[in-house]
Parts: sequence; structure tokens; C-alpha cells
Amino acid sequence: MVRRSLAGAGAILVVLGVAAQAAAVSGPLPGSPVAGPARQVLATEHTDAFSVFMDDGRLSLATMADLGSRRGVRLDPDATVFHVTDDARRAAPTGSAFGFLGVAPGAPVHVIPQAYTPGILWAGWNTERVPASAVGGPIRLTVEDVRGPGAVEIYESGVDGPQRLLSSRDRGLRSLAVPANTHAHASWVFTEPGVYRITVGASTTTPQGAPLRATSRTYVFAVGGSSLEAVPTQVQIAGRTAGEGQVALTADVGWAARDQGWAPGGRVTFVHRAGGVETDLGHAPVSAGQAQLTAAPPGGGQVLARFEPTEAQLVGSATSAALPNPVAATTPQITGVSPGYAPGETAELALEGHEALGAARAVWVVQPAADEAWTQDGWALSVAVDESLDGAQVTAALEAEDGTRLGETPAVTLRLAPAQEPSPAPTTSPPAEAAPEQEPTVPPSGDPVPAPDPEVPEGSGAPSPAGGATTTTAAVECIPTAVTETVEAGQVDVVTEGHLDLGPTIQDGSLVVAVKDDRSGTQVWRSPGELVLHLGEAARTPVPAGEDFSFLGTGHVWAIPLAQRTGVPWLGWNTQHPTIAGRASGPMTLTLESVDGPGSLAVYSLDSFGGVGDRYFGTVDGFPRSTSVPVGAAGVHVHGIWAFTAEGIYRVTVGFSGTVDGAARSGTAVMTFAVGDVDPAGAAQASTVTRYVGRTPDGEECELDASQAGGGLARTGLADQTLVDLGVVGGALLAAGLALTALSAVGREPRRRTPGR
Repeated sequence: MVRRSLAGAGAILVVLGVAAQAAAVSGPLPGSPVAGPARQVLATEHTDAFSVFMDDGRLSLATMADLGSRRGVRLDPDATVFHVTDDARRAAPTGSAFGFLGVAPGAPVHVIPQAYTPGILWAGWNTERVPASAVGGPIRLTVEDVRGPGAVEIYESGVDGPQRLLSSRDRGLRSLAVPANTHAHASWVFTEPGVYRITVGASTTTPQGAPLRATSRTYVFAVGGSSLEAVPTQVQIAGRTAGEGQVALTADVGWAARDQGWAPGGRVTFVHRAGGVETDLGHAPVSAGQAQLTAAPPGGGQVLARFEPTEAQLVGSATSAALPNPVAATTPQITGVSPGYAPGETAELALEGHEALGAARAVWVVQPAADEAWTQDGWALSVAVDESLDGAQVTAALEAEDGTRLGETPAVTLRLAPAQEPSPAPTTSPPAEAAPEQEPTVPPSGDPVPAPDPEVPEGSGAPSPAGGATTTTAAVECIPTAVTETVEAGQVDVVTEGHLDLGPTIQDGSLVVAVKDDRSGTQVWRSPGELVLHLGEAARTPVPAGEDFSFLGTGHVWAIPLAQRTGVPWLGWNTQHPTIAGRASGPMTLTLESVDGPGSLAVYSLDSFGGVGDRYFGTVDGFPRSTSVPVGAAGVHVHGIWAFTAEGIYRVTVGFSGTVDGAARSGTAVMTFAVGDVDPAGAAQASTVTRYVGRTPDGEECELDASQAGGGLARTGLADQTLVDLGVVGGALLAAGLALTALSAVGREPRRRTPGR
């Protein structure tokens, strides 16, 4: 190997031939866009993934989510991805009861929990936007297809074992009957990390029996990772057939590691590389994992393929190895030049197309940008590229046996690759709200485009549906007016079932503990003194075996379960009253002040595999006497199990405290429970209650809105409030044999539940 100094050699650029411009014969036009718009990422939010709507008499499927202070935002599934992060990774439980998961005990799985867990996606389904009067029976959710790297199992956790609801493994568990006006949660298990596509349909009938069917939608769940990352792919050139100056190129596109169960979509760009210069030959769409293109590249050099995914959030891009161009070079040229090198990386350069000249040897001429040129003999050149060679031009002089100069290749340039700047932190712009049967749009500003509300109240000042002029009716002031009255013992309402929540309110500057009563369908805040909650035979259940539940003692207990059950009051607590939500500084504290009764009380939740979860408060050993309840902009809504250890009458004093409107406030109230085989009427006591009613300045009756103290709260459900239920949330969960039945944290007499199919 000889290196010779050759001053001014960089000026000798005798070009013996110019490569022909590449011409694509088939495929989309170069530069055509491929990546679709970014999806809204839901990773820690409360969402009803499968949400059913009745839009102008038509059944439709979408998604709803609580986003910040915005509750029940309607989203298009095609523009949404549900991210189940590694914070949801759990070890699969032991025991045969969970054998249906199909993984070994202790194997890692990802679980969307049935119970709300901060920092983890909380997904359910919802039919609250379908009036019961509009349908002739339950709505059947059908899982039509599941594609992903593993299995998906959706089930309820109970101390009598898990109750499977939907499964990708078992085709007999592909549909679920859900009554109208229902909001439910269960555990979702994904057995492998990756991207899952779940296609769901919804169907029911009209009251007259005519079929109603929603257009099926596909819901995308990305499982694993702390942030949303694209699944790596690979592309390789599988075929290169030359003929008459053209080359037929075929590229295979697939997953770099674990198969995802579905083929990545996008396009492949075929590229010709010669002398460090890359020229696009054309694009071809990927179909069934393959892309094909016929092109007319210049002779010599190399060809390679680049895969560009349609969904760059979910699917990674890839570049193939460069392979020799099957179209031979007709003029001398340098091959093997990369567009950019890392500092110290070796450039491996070679010659092709020189055979026609009959050259006996080649002399490489390297001309650094700021130094003297140097030469090296040989048919190949291997050189480490550093800063001194950044921008260097390289040619190869071809000589005969006697040293006669036969010609010289075109110059190529060695360049260092530009330093990569750190990627900016990902941002998530507010999502578009999906209007009925139309795609959501996000303008360049990223501000959401709200969906039109199909129900515009008269006199609201909103534009008419046809876009006509607005009409405004002068508002009449409705004043909250306190009315104090005595509720006699015989007038107390005995509650045997239905949804109620304890919660703090502010009335006349004081914190008053009230009960939000949802049983009639119209939510009303009531005084606890007006109610007796009766836990009868339907609430009686045996204490489960196991040390975890030893705090309940032995025998039986009477329990308000984690999920709504016919014949049992369903009591939770919330911080959603408009005088509290968005006005509290920090959380509110719910305190069990005292329990006057024949036994003990324990209030707690379950984990995803049926064990004891959070211990909220109680009088049993090991339980605290208070729990912190978040508030935030919209408040939260929590359900737990209330277990009483003995029959009798209980008077339970609870209190809420916190800082509201800048002032420390607190208040207490007494809840009365008639537990077991006792007369609930005998538990009733006369009490003085204060109601707030609406009155105009003229003394006429009027209806208070939800923002006024003591007024009705917006209707319960994801559509109108942030829910942080620790279990199944919503209306009638037992109609039509629906399996979303009691998830009591305590056992019951052995019996199995049969889900609606």
C-alpha cells in the first residue's frame, strides 16, 4: 500500500460518465404523505372505551374520557390509543381459578384494574347515552376480532373467584348483554406487551323489535413501556430482478421481534445509493407485509428500502441493508459511500464499472477540505473518517500497466453525520370531540373542535340546528332558599337498593355533609337524617377464608358490595358537589368519627385478583379511621365495600374536612343502617333537616341549577363528571342476566353467576 502526496489533485475531476436520473415506473408519487394524524393518548385517565350512543335514532360506538376538568369528552376510536403502561404490570396469580389467563403463575401481565388506581388507565364501558325507553332490551357488545401479541381477558374479581366476561381465547366469551343506562368496570388483562386491536360491535332492538346495529369500531391498546413507543419493525429487500435497464424490487416488511398479530401498514421507499448520493426510485404501498416497485435506476451502486409506517406513534420505521444494484455500472464510479459517518467510523469504498477501461490499477486521491491531498493504491479504500476528513473529496484515477492515465471517477464526498439533537418531550394536544357519525378534527392550533350537541335547550341562545339566528330568553333569577322542616320517624325513607353517595357541600358558608340520591334518575342532595339504609338478606355473605380477611372475624357479615347489586343499597362517597369541586385546596378528608351499633364496621376495596385492596376506614383492627379523597377540578367518586359484622341498628357518624374557598371547613352527619333481620322502621328517628329550594324574587318556585348551593348535581356518570369508582359504576347492572354483579370483598354462599350472552 503506497500513500503519495499529490498537490492540487482535488482539482482534477475528469468525469467519464454521469449517472442517469432514476425514473420510477410504478408506485405513488415521491413525496406523497404517509403518516396519519397523531392519536389522543389515554394513559392515566378514566375512560369508557366502549361507549354506546343513540344518535338521532341510530346506534353508534365511540369512546368517552375524563380529560382534566372536562368530563365525558366524546372521542373517535380511530383517533385514540389506550396506553397500558408498565405501572400496570403485575405478576399473574397462583391457583387454578386464574388458569384461563394462559400464563404461568408469577408471569408478568399488564392489568387495567377494575378498581381505580392512581396513575393507571381505568377503562370500562358505558351505555348511559342510550335511553332505556329507546330500546327494546339490553345492548349486546360483541368482540368481533382481537389482534395482538398475546391474549386479552376481561373479568370481574370476587372472593368466589373471577367471573370471565370477554375473552380473545374463548370464542364463547365474545359478547356481553349490557342494559341501557349502564356504566361498568372490570379487570382487563393483556398477557404480552405490544399493540392490540380490538374490534367491537353493538346491537339491540327498538321497542317495536326492529334491529339496531352500530358500525363496528376498532379500539387500539398499546401495552407496556413508561411512555408510548413505536413497536420496532424490519424491512429487507427480498427480490432484485434486472431486465432491459429496469429492476423489479420487492421488500418484505415485518416486526423486528414479537409478532403483533397484525401487519404494519405504510409504504416502502426504494432508494439508489452511489457515490454517497441517494436517489429515491419511488414508493410502493405495503400490502400483506410486502411492497413491490419497478424502476429504472442508474447502473452500479446499491439499492435499499425504507419503510415508513402510517401510524408512526405505534409502528416504528426501518431501513434495509444496502444490496448491490443488479443493473451494472457502465462507467467507473465509487461505491460504498454513506451519507454520513460517525466520528472514527470506517468508510469502506470500492470501484465498479472500471473493467471496460482495461485498467491495471487504481490510485485513490483523498483531498481533505483543509489539508493537502494524499493518495493510496488499490481497488478498494478503507479509511477512518474523523473531523479532518469531514468534507473531503475522493476520486480514483485509473491507470494502464505502463502508468498511462485512462480516466478518473466522479468525486464523492466524505461527511460526518450531524449530531442528533435530543428529541423534544412528547406533547398531547387536546383531542377532537367526535360528533355523531363524523370524524373528529384538530385544527393546527391543537384546540379541540367540540362536537355539536344534538340536544339544545330552548332559550339557550345557541344557534338553531340549521344555522339560523339565535334567540335568547331573559333569565329569571332563581335564588337558593333555605327551608327547615322536621322529618318525623314515619316519614324517613328506607333505602333497600340504588345508588347514593356521601359528600361535602357548602351551605351558607358552612360545610354540610349530604347524600346524593340517584335512585329516581334525577339526582337530589338530601340530608342523611332522611334516610335509613337497610342491609337485608341480600347483603348477608360468609366471611371468606384466608388471613387477608381475618379482620372480619368468622361466620357471616352484611356488606354493601363493590358493585351495585339488586336488593342492597350501593353507598359511595364523592367530592363532586359544585360548591366543592374546583374550589378545594387539596384533598378532603373523610373521617369515621364513631360507630354506635352491635358490631364493627370495615370499609375497603379489592385488588385485581380478589385480594384485599385499600383499607379506607373502619373500627376493626388494622383499619385507619380516615381516608383522603381527591378533589381537583371536577371532584372524584369512590365506591368501597361496607361490611358490618353483626345484625342490628348502627348509627355511623362521618365527617368531611378540608380547605374550601381558602378557609378550613368541616362538618359531620349521622348515617343510619338497619343491618340484618331487624325492622328498619324501628331505626328511624325524627330529625330536623334543611332543604334548599328555588324561589324567584317574587316568591315563585323555580329550579336551581347544579352550581347553586344545595342544588342538584349534574347527572351521575362519565358523561357529566369525573368518576373514580373502585368497581363497577353505573345503573342497573343485573338486567338481562348481566354478569356485572356483586364484587363483594367478602364471600357469599357458594353460587356461580351467569353472564348475559
